[in-house]
Amino acid sequence: MISHFGALMLPGNPLYELALACYPGRRITLREHFRCVEPIIRFSFQFYTEEIVPVRLPKASERLSPPLIDVHVTHGRKDNANRNFAEAEASMK
Repeated sequence: MISHFGALMLPGNPLYELALACYPGRRITLREHFRCVEPIIRFSFQFYTEEIVPVRLPKASERLSPPLIDVHVTHGRKDNANRNFAEAEASMK
């Protein structure tokens, strides 16, 4: 039989679930971010007050200028599952 912690270490289980089990009642936050580039992380600071260090440097072929672009999708609506297909389709263009 696998212990509670052992089950949380199996492939496919989120690392945050293990951290929450190991440190119950404590707030767990990121300190480094490996997936997003610095301008996107900077945008996130309005929602996330802890310091995050962007580690990933984009390749020249991945760089966007500007890195964030606002697009208003006038016909976009969320369905009962909180999905907005019109917005998703607009982002693919």
